[in-house]
Amino acid sequence: MATVTNTIYSAALRGQSVRVTASSIEAISKLPYITYNQKATVGSTSKTGYVDSIDIYGMSFQVMPANPDLRFDSGNGILNSGEVITLV
Repeated sequence: MATVTNTIYSAALRGQSVRVTASSIEAISKLPYITYNQKATVGSTSKTGYVDSIDIYGMSFQVMPANPDLRFDSGNGILNSGEVITLV
């Protein structure tokens, strides 16, 4: 189990992927171990999704909500900066 802290606010629209941006230190140490279709959970809301894209040359990955009619967000359609994402 790993955690990544989102560093940039991201729009989290219903049924669409949201970008999780890691710090440069976390990107170097954790991004290489994140895999496609890995389960992810938002710390403050316990909303779940699955990794559907990894920017291996950058510092981010995208998560698709587990349910197509829901959002992977901190609330109100935003994934907050400072939000902790748990990957299992």
